[in-house]
Amino acid sequence: MKKVLLLIAVLWAVHSVAYAQLLGRSVEFGDLAQLSTNGVEALKETEFEVFRANVRVAAAKALENQAKSELKKAESNLESARLNVKAVKAEYKAAEANQEKERMDKAEKDLKKALETVNLAEMLVKWKSKEVDAQKTAVKKSDLALDLAEVKRDMARVNQLVAEKVPAANKYPASDYERKMKKIQENHKKASDKEKRESLEAEQLKSQYEKMAKT
Repeated sequence: MKKVLLLIAVLWAVHSVAYAQLLGRSVEFGDLAQLSTNGVEALKETEFEVFRANVRVAAAKALENQAKSELKKAESNLESARLNVKAVKAEYKAAEANQEKERMDKAEKDLKKALETVNLAEMLVKWKSKEVDAQKTAVKKSDLALDLAEVKRDMARVNQLVAEKVPAANKYPASDYERKMKKIQENHKKASDKEKRESLEAEQLKSQYEKMAKT
């Protein structure tokens, strides 16, 4: 068993190394230490962009959690509305069994209102569900934006090593970073387009909900 676990660990390590080499590694601080003071200062902008991208990821996740919380509340309200419909139907059946006309009439009116409440609650759930979808995609987009900021940071580091003719620059092929950046940009655009579609759909559902709420 131990041999099997060891083999799995070795294979995973090899896979991880190969994957890292394929996509390009982050530039090591030991190599950056060979830069001049001015060279290090020149990297401030791209380094700060990574920080800013991390903040945006955190903000997107906070909005996603908020959307999930609102959806959970909407689903709870829908469940309550459906239980109320069942209760009103039971009340009508009881009134009908006793042939209590006034009670039946009231139950019919209450049932109509209860069904309207369910329809409205269902629309709210649809709207909030789509908002959650949009926010999930927004998180994915912000994660990709962070990946993009990181690869641009690494490219700037490598370029600075090259500019100052630091021998360690040869450890970091520019083509690796360029391929990685291109792939991330493609995925980021897909996520951005998807988020726009989902946000638009959420807005449309919101309009439908508000229109139903007014009637």
